[in-house]
Amino acid sequence: MRSWAEVTRPAPPQRGSLSAVPYASMVTTSQTVWITELLVSNATEQKLLRRHRISVDEVEHAVVCARGLRGSWHHHPDRGRRLLLQVTIRGREALVVLYPTVDQYVWHLGSAYFRS
Repeated sequence: MRSWAEVTRPAPPQRGSLSAVPYASMVTTSQTVWITELLVSNATEQKLLRRHRISVDEVEHAVVCARGLRGSWHHHPDRGRRLLLQVTIRGREALVVLYPTVDQYVWHLGSAYFRS
């Protein structure tokens, strides 16, 4: 498993990637998280299926009630504070973007995409 410094290192822009912004300069603290519920809008669900070819069920399986999830906080200039998680989906490394709610165990899914 790669370190968070490697995960957040800028990659060449890809269609459907969050952006080509160098994340390493904007990642702040790292923390372990426990997720009991993932809130997903219809628009996000459709984006994942169409653009990234990942189902919400796959993301939920990777993050909901999964032990040892460690994420890094990232501040996006337009979207605000969000948590980046590195997970495995279908045997491939994926990055999941989560936004906090008032409940520390419930998160909004922003996106998920394969790293390679």
